[in-house]
Amino acid sequence: MDSQLLAQATQPLSALPDVDMAKVEQIKAALNRGEISLDVDALSSAILQFHTGHE
Repeated sequence: MDSQLLAQATQPLSALPDVDMAKVEQIKAALNRGEISLDVDALSSAILQFHTGHE
């Protein structure tokens, strides 16, 4: 029973794209308009932390 529920929940999720391109475009546009700023140091630290487990 649990495996059936898991399979039912997994199917719709697997059909979704990995990246929400509409959201990406909204963020890119906001960056271009200067509405939000990009802290390159914070971003690079977050990427390193995510991929390596340390800064």
